[in-house]
Amino acid sequence: IDFVKKHPVFRRRHFFQGRKLRGADVKDLTWFLPDGKEMTDEDWQNPEKKCLGLRLAGDAIDETDERGNAITDDTLLVLLNAHDKVIQFVLPMQEQGQLWTVLLDTREPTGRKDGVQKKGGEVFALEARSTAILSCGSSH
Repeated sequence: IDFVKKHPVFRRRHFFQGRKLRGADVKDLTWFLPDGKEMTDEDWQNPEKKCLGLRLAGDAIDETDERGNAITDDTLLVLLNAHDKVIQFVLPMQEQGQLWTVLLDTREPTGRKDGVQKKGGEVFALEARSTAILSCGSSH
């Protein structure tokens, strides 16, 4: 898949910390429920939770390239729905006017739905037993 090669946030050399890193406004990795709230330890123990989202913060990679330059990327959101029905997923919003662009949607025959954008805080209809990956940034 081309966007995996294109996005260094998928190819980190170090494990995620799940906390804010120096200079970052958000955690490097955050797990969300469909209502847009961050998952708790109790949520992880609940077998009824069949849909979740994973935000990978491209501005919190905290790694450098071979020249010593900071590696940054778009922030990506991976939505996973193991439920047998469509789930309305509230997209995270970290700043006003933030747009999420769909990179992958497994309900589409080609896996893509080019040009579809949603604002943070809006609802994304995640089809039953599907995955979607959205990007927030400039290098779509």
